[in-house]
Amino acid sequence: MRAVLPRLSRPVSVPARCEYARSRHGLVVLPRTIEQYARAAERPFDAIVLNAVLEHVYDPDSMIASCAGLTRPGAVVYIDVPREPNLMTIVGSRAANWTGTASNMFV
Repeated sequence: MRAVLPRLSRPVSVPARCEYARSRHGLVVLPRTIEQYARAAERPFDAIVLNAVLEHVYDPDSMIASCAGLTRPGAVVYIDVPREPNLMTIVGSRAANWTGTASNMFV
């Protein structure tokens, strides 16, 4: 099984996480963004899972577009994002009430 590290909004120890994934779970983790991987991918995937990662990347639209480019016709892209209230959703909702604009601050 292969995994690609997302471009996160906070720093991570990439070599340590790659080694942990390999030694603990038998995964080969490629220390690059999914956009970088998509440009060099040799074959499409049947399924891609983004489990609680999309809310941490700088450019979610680019990540989803890269996933679409990495899948074959009929493939499944499963995206799971948390829905718990947090500071951004609370502030965004209040800002929308004050300004009358959309409350989605991540678009």
